[in-house]
Amino acid sequence: MTALSALGLREPIAQGELRALEVAEACLRNDPGALAAWAFRDADFLRAQARGLDSHRAAGQALGPLHGIAVAVQDTIDTLDMPTARGSGLDTARRPEEDATLVGRLRQAGALLAGKSVTAEYGFPGSCSARNPLDPARIAGVAGGGAAAAVAGGEAQLALVSDGAGAVLADASYCGLVAYRPSPGRLSTRGVFALDRAIEGPAVLARDVADAALLAEVLQGFDPQDPATRRVAPEPLLRIACAEPPLAPLFAFAKTSLWDRCAAATREGLSELAEVLSEVPGGLCDEVDLPEVFDNAPVAQRRLLAVGAARALGSKLDRAPEAFSEEVSAAIAEGRGLSALDYLSANDWREVLRAGLEPIFARYDVVLTPAALGEAPLRESAPPPDGAAWNGGLLWSFCGLPAVCLPLLSGEAGLPVGVQLVARRGADAQLLRTAHWLCARVDAIMSEEVLPTGEGRTA
Repeated sequence: MTALSALGLREPIAQGELRALEVAEACLRNDPGALAAWAFRDADFLRAQARGLDSHRAAGQALGPLHGIAVAVQDTIDTLDMPTARGSGLDTARRPEEDATLVGRLRQAGALLAGKSVTAEYGFPGSCSARNPLDPARIAGVAGGGAAAAVAGGEAQLALVSDGAGAVLADASYCGLVAYRPSPGRLSTRGVFALDRAIEGPAVLARDVADAALLAEVLQGFDPQDPATRRVAPEPLLRIACAEPPLAPLFAFAKTSLWDRCAAATREGLSELAEVLSEVPGGLCDEVDLPEVFDNAPVAQRRLLAVGAARALGSKLDRAPEAFSEEVSAAIAEGRGLSALDYLSANDWREVLRAGLEPIFARYDVVLTPAALGEAPLRESAPPPDGAAWNGGLLWSFCGLPAVCLPLLSGEAGLPVGVQLVARRGADAQLLRTAHWLCARVDAIMSEEVLPTGEGRTA
């Protein structure tokens, strides 16, 4: 049962062939400490939720789109009935007075809240204690590895996380999952902890693109308490994602400055995929070079996070310096040492780089690029706090662009390696449709077979 997708579970639950309590029991089958995926999980509370949902169905009440589906919620996202410690020992007793907007939408959709997944300290990019279900000797992810471990290990079908520096793309890559980080403003950030809301925001983890689109569709929408959201009609993301595009999408293959640091298998796999796509009649993929100015993104993003850490956590550090890791303490100190000009200049780089990408998006539908350097690192050699050394998503999250990670490649040890697709800001539905298109055809593409539909176009 735990191998089924969320969409695969929906119909049996709706038809009464499967109860929410059975889904809950399946998610609880593992030793709770095996993956170290949870900051908080109460088996009795999960069962009580499931019984309530089963009673709701038995009474003939309408079912929500996530009825009986287990969703992990990262420990940086507020929940009324569970603690939200934000990955810090200082906040273990913190009990929010209300749900984050997105958690409220999960409840309205009938989701089972599986628990609060482990995150790195205050979500700051660094190492996370969760173990990788595919190889427990390796990490499950960076900032939000607990959610990735929970979904990949069958302890939840979906996950809601907060993403900073594009780390969710690496988490998904390491665990063989799909990650979708939406355009800013699509999902409410009320009740979601962030060091800097300009470059951090909610994201979702799932086992396939359709499940990711389903969850994002439930969560999207205007929130009067979040001025970044807009009062616009919600998009049918699931229907669009699963639809055939009218024309085969065009890919811009960007290696970025991380390319030389990528594992050989990552470089070979991506290059082969780009080459086969480029050989489709009409040419679906071209390699593009990014100007050297894009190498400034890691430094600028680090400055924004450092200032955000100093603003959000500086007073806590002053009261209890021993409670902070060396990495977060250093970031707070760095943020305190930066001037307002440093911060504003770093923020200005986002607009400069986004403008520099416009010529690419004027010609191509998506950018094809690495999601991570390679397979999940061994726990004793976990990624350093400087995300530029491991994270393919950093540049794109800094620019505020939507992205997905697709588990299409594998490394030398046979573990998954993700491919990242990036679209222009606001083109989320098109991005998901392209991701679904690529996943549905990757076996044929890698076998150099002819694509069954949309056999290319001239840009």
